[in-house]
Amino acid sequence: MFDDYVRNINGRAMADSRAVAQKITTRHGTLVEHFNIVRSVKRILSNDPEAIFNFEECLERRKSGGKPVTYYLMDRDGFMLLVMDLRGKVGAKLRRMYLNAFKAMEAFIQSGGAYRLELAQLDLSMASDHASIHGRGLSMWGREKRRHAQHVKALRDAAQLRLPFGGTP
Repeated sequence: MFDDYVRNINGRAMADSRAVAQKITTRHGTLVEHFNIVRSVKRILSNDPEAIFNFEECLERRKSGGKPVTYYLMDRDGFMLLVMDLRGKVGAKLRRMYLNAFKAMEAFIQSGGAYRLELAQLDLSMASDHASIHGRGLSMWGREKRRHAQHVKALRDAAQLRLPFGGTP
């Protein structure tokens, strides 16, 4: 699905370093460890001061407690800086796949699709809240829920770009 590669974050098409790491395999077929991606991003940021505009450092708390995990959100240019040195068919396929995903998400955002999806989700949430508040609205919600959910699903499906990639999911 499209959201696996690039997401709309505050009106910007962004890729997650964790998802990138899951899609990159070495020539031996093993996955690249996420810490190697983070190390590469830090190296890029130390060597190119302008790259700070292409990356956003984030922290994820572990469920078991302990030290938070650092990951990066990156825009199209940040992603290209990261994968520029990947070679061979895997690197070319990955670059093409992510560029197509970025272009599609940017077009979706530009066309107002993200706004329409957000409104549909808000409409679904408000109708659900209304049904919860008013017991009488439960029977009405039973009829309305399906229509709202189908509308949200149709907008999500319209925003999805199917990317054929034979790599490891």
